[in-house]
Amino acid sequence: MLSGVDLVRETYESSWGDKEEYDVVKFKLDGTTYSAFEDKADGYRSYCTELTISNEKLQYEFPAQKVIGEMVPDTDSEKCNMIRFNDPITEGTVLIIGTGNTDDYYPYCVIEWHPENLAINQGK
Repeated sequence: MLSGVDLVRETYESSWGDKEEYDVVKFKLDGTTYSAFEDKADGYRSYCTELTISNEKLQYEFPAQKVIGEMVPDTDSEKCNMIRFNDPITEGTVLIIGTGNTDDYYPYCVIEWHPENLAINQGK
Protein backbone atom coordinates (compact mmCIF):
# COMPACT_ATOMS: atom_id res chain seq x y z
CA MET A 1 0.00 0.00 0.00
CA LEU A 2 1.62 3.21 -1.24
CA SER A 3 0.66 6.27 0.81
CA GLY A 4 3.19 8.98 0.00
CA VAL A 5 5.96 10.09 -2.36
CA ASP A 6 8.36 13.04 -2.08
CA LEU A 7 10.93 14.05 -4.70
CA VAL A 8 13.47 16.34 -3.03
CA ARG A 9 17.06 17.58 -3.16
CA GLU A 10 19.07 17.17 0.02
CA THR A 11 22.64 17.92 1.00
CA TYR A 12 24.76 15.09 2.41
CA GLU A 13 28.39 14.59 3.20
CA SER A 14 30.13 12.35 0.66
CA SER A 15 32.59 9.63 1.58
CA TRP A 16 35.33 12.16 0.75
CA GLY A 17 33.98 14.67 3.27
CA ASP A 18 32.51 17.03 0.67
CA LYS A 19 28.96 18.33 0.96
CA GLU A 20 26.94 17.41 -2.13
CA GLU A 21 23.33 17.81 -3.23
CA TYR A 22 21.49 14.64 -4.16
CA ASP A 23 18.14 14.00 -5.81
CA VAL A 24 16.18 11.83 -3.40
CA VAL A 25 12.93 9.90 -3.75
CA LYS A 26 11.14 9.09 -0.51
CA PHE A 27 8.11 6.86 -0.53
CA LYS A 28 5.88 5.29 2.09
CA LEU A 29 5.04 1.64 1.46
CA ASP A 30 3.03 -0.36 4.01
CA GLY A 31 3.63 2.40 6.59
CA THR A 32 7.42 2.40 6.25
CA THR A 33 9.30 5.29 4.63
CA TYR A 34 12.05 4.35 2.17
CA SER A 35 14.60 6.68 0.57
CA ALA A 36 16.81 6.24 -2.48
CA PHE A 37 19.46 8.74 -3.58
CA GLU A 38 20.88 9.50 -6.99
CA ASP A 39 24.66 9.20 -6.81
CA LYS A 40 25.85 11.39 -9.68
CA ALA A 41 29.23 9.62 -9.67
CA ASP A 42 31.46 11.51 -12.12
CA GLY A 43 28.81 13.57 -13.93
CA TYR A 44 28.60 11.17 -16.88
CA ARG A 45 27.35 8.18 -14.94
CA SER A 46 24.83 7.97 -12.13
CA TYR A 47 23.54 5.26 -9.86
CA CYS A 48 20.62 4.73 -7.55
CA THR A 49 21.81 3.97 -4.04
CA GLU A 50 20.45 1.20 -1.85
CA LEU A 51 17.19 1.95 -0.08
CA THR A 52 17.32 3.32 3.45
CA ILE A 53 14.46 2.98 5.93
CA SER A 54 13.10 5.58 8.36
CA ASN A 55 9.95 6.59 10.21
CA GLU A 56 10.04 10.00 8.55
CA LYS A 57 6.73 11.69 7.77
CA LEU A 58 6.50 12.73 4.14
CA GLN A 59 5.35 16.13 2.94
CA TYR A 60 3.06 14.57 0.32
CA GLU A 61 0.98 11.76 1.76
CA PHE A 62 -2.33 10.45 0.44
CA PRO A 63 -4.84 7.69 1.24
CA ALA A 64 -3.10 4.31 0.89
CA GLN A 65 -3.28 2.92 -2.65
CA LYS A 66 -2.66 -0.68 -3.64
CA VAL A 67 0.35 -1.11 -5.92
CA ILE A 68 2.13 -4.14 -7.27
CA GLY A 69 5.93 -4.08 -7.16
CA GLU A 70 8.07 -6.01 -9.61
CA MET A 71 11.66 -5.95 -10.74
CA VAL A 72 12.03 -4.50 -14.23
CA PRO A 73 13.28 -7.30 -16.49
CA ASP A 74 16.51 -7.01 -18.47
CA THR A 75 16.21 -6.65 -22.23
CA ASP A 76 18.52 -7.87 -25.00
CA SER A 77 20.14 -4.44 -25.08
CA GLU A 78 20.12 -3.42 -21.42
CA LYS A 79 20.58 -4.91 -17.98
CA CYS A 80 18.99 -3.03 -15.13
CA ASN A 81 18.38 -3.07 -11.41
CA MET A 82 15.03 -1.28 -11.04
CA ILE A 83 11.78 -1.82 -9.19
CA ARG A 84 8.51 -0.72 -10.76
CA PHE A 85 5.24 -0.17 -8.89
CA ASN A 86 2.05 -0.45 -10.96
CA ASP A 87 -1.52 0.38 -10.02
CA PRO A 88 -3.55 -2.85 -10.39
CA ILE A 89 -6.69 -0.98 -11.50
CA THR A 90 -5.22 1.36 -14.14
CA GLU A 91 -2.31 -1.01 -14.86
CA GLY A 92 -0.20 2.13 -15.23
CA THR A 93 3.29 2.58 -13.85
CA VAL A 94 3.25 4.73 -10.72
CA LEU A 95 6.87 4.68 -9.53
CA ILE A 96 10.17 3.35 -10.91
CA ILE A 97 13.39 3.47 -8.90
CA GLY A 98 16.80 2.01 -9.71
CA THR A 99 19.73 1.95 -12.12
CA GLY A 100 19.62 1.27 -15.85
CA ASN A 101 22.46 0.05 -18.06
CA THR A 102 24.13 -1.64 -15.10
CA ASP A 103 26.49 -3.62 -17.34
CA ASP A 104 27.47 -0.66 -19.52
CA TYR A 105 30.10 2.05 -19.27
CA TYR A 106 27.34 4.65 -18.75
CA PRO A 107 24.79 3.48 -16.15
CA TYR A 108 22.06 5.93 -15.21
CA CYS A 109 19.81 6.52 -12.21
CA VAL A 110 16.06 6.21 -12.74
CA ILE A 111 13.58 7.98 -10.45
CA GLU A 112 10.17 8.36 -12.07
CA TRP A 113 6.94 9.31 -10.27
CA HIS A 114 3.67 9.16 -12.22
CA PRO A 115 0.82 10.09 -9.83
CA GLU A 116 -1.55 10.42 -12.79
CA ASN A 117 -1.52 6.60 -13.07
CA LEU A 118 -2.97 6.03 -9.59
CA ALA A 119 -6.62 4.95 -9.64
CA ILE A 120 -7.43 7.65 -7.05
CA ASN A 121 -6.37 10.32 -9.57
CA GLN A 122 -8.41 9.10 -12.53
CA GLY A 123 -10.77 11.73 -13.90
CA LYS A 124 -9.06 14.58 -12.04
